[in-house]
Amino acid sequence: MNNNPKILVVDDDPEIFKLLEVNLKNAGYELISAYDGEKALVQAKQNQPDLIILDIMLPGMDGYEVCQKLRTEKSTYLTPILVTSAKDKPVDKITSLKLGANDYITKPFDINELLARIESFLKHTEETLSINPLTRLPGNVSIMNELNRRLNNKERFTFVYLDINNFKSFNDKYGFYRGDEVIKFTAEVMRQCINENDFVGHVGGDDFVLVCEIKNTESICGKITGQFDEGISKYYDSEDIKKGYIISKDRQGNIKTFPIMTLSMGIVTNERQDINHYGKIVELATEMKNYIKTSKDTARSMFAVDKRISQEVYETRGKILIADDDTNILKLLRVNLEPMGYKITCVFNGEDALNEFTKSTYDMLIMDVVLPGRWGIDICKLIRGTVKSSNIPILLISGVYDKLKFKLDAERAGASGIITKPFEINDFVKYIEKLLLATKTEPTQAISPGINKKYFDIAKKYSADKKILVYYPDGKIVNGITSALNPGGSGFNMTIYGENKRVYIAYSSVLRVEVVDEF
Repeated sequence: MNNNPKILVVDDDPEIFKLLEVNLKNAGYELISAYDGEKALVQAKQNQPDLIILDIMLPGMDGYEVCQKLRTEKSTYLTPILVTSAKDKPVDKITSLKLGANDYITKPFDINELLARIESFLKHTEETLSINPLTRLPGNVSIMNELNRRLNNKERFTFVYLDINNFKSFNDKYGFYRGDEVIKFTAEVMRQCINENDFVGHVGGDDFVLVCEIKNTESICGKITGQFDEGISKYYDSEDIKKGYIISKDRQGNIKTFPIMTLSMGIVTNERQDINHYGKIVELATEMKNYIKTSKDTARSMFAVDKRISQEVYETRGKILIADDDTNILKLLRVNLEPMGYKITCVFNGEDALNEFTKSTYDMLIMDVVLPGRWGIDICKLIRGTVKSSNIPILLISGVYDKLKFKLDAERAGASGIITKPFEINDFVKYIEKLLLATKTEPTQAISPGINKKYFDIAKKYSADKKILVYYPDGKIVNGITSALNPGGSGFNMTIYGENKRVYIAYSSVLRVEVVDEF
């Protein structure tokens, strides 16, 4: 299907038509032709062109009458009309413009000037039709063009997707007029909070977008949420503000209470992720916005930043194996290291730590000294004594040993570093980076091929059906089958093996997902 802009050329001069035909087609436009006024009206109604080039002196119905009739038709009421004519008197131009023409060019004309005017008219029309009539903010077409422009220019930026919580219930109770006032208020708040080179768009309804510089993101979003929360109460009746809620119907028609309106803002940047498509940005921001909507804190507006890392960023940082039977420590380290680009694998006991290390490749190993099964000190000795050139960093942590004995035992085992619990997480992360930087070695290869199993990599996508093991923090392991492992999302659906039961698995609730050949 041809999606190029369609231009209707109405001219009875074969030489002019040939000139336009060659140059318009070379410029990528689809050409429709008419040689008289009657045929022009028929072609315009049937083909609905994006722009019309109209001569004045035509056989039968002249260009003035054609222009006037085109402006009375709903299908061509807003279509740009560019008049070309040998008549060069001011009265001819004025007449054409009063009848609805957008521009007037006298013959002979410069073809490059005509092409420039056509391009300008088409762009302006597209943006005008996209503008939201209520807020006068750019609409979907302009939003897409703005994002594509920044992506094509390789700019780093923040994209924010915003909507109003509980707007529908407010609109149902108070009516469309007051609902429209809230929409205009939201648009004005966003306008007031942005900087000169930022962009605000209105998708429609209570959905808005913002594009801004990464460094200003939190400041701008903080201002928007603050001003909205401060000003929204004026749109409610005083008794509803005192109660803190309104009574209205939900989408199923049930009577419910709805809190005062707030904002949910999903934030995505292309600083950490290799995003090259408009649709991907919108998808990620929508996901973050929906995540905010699940929050139990309904009393204030909130925003959430997507801190996930793309495959390209993961490959630049490295893989870390963490062994600790304290689930709080595992979560603390994972939450702080994964946003920095490290790929984290967690295990609970010494035996699993050794098995995982022997069959996979890691850039660093972090272990608690006291582990179920095998102690961290023993594993450290085995790794240092078995693997050739095994100078990868091994960091031991413990809250049991006194500092002196801990230090001596760790050094004898071959540990690269030692840290006692409790520790300050920011200092801990800096120490990890220091050890990795000091090592500067190729990742150690696996000791043995091990069992033929593939481990789920959050930077890869899987589409075929997979047998998987889902490991929970409490030690439970669930077998399942899925074709929906998607690291770009917040989780996936799977069928529990043997039960034919469909469940949703959130990545945030599990330690790891293992893809296996057989159960």
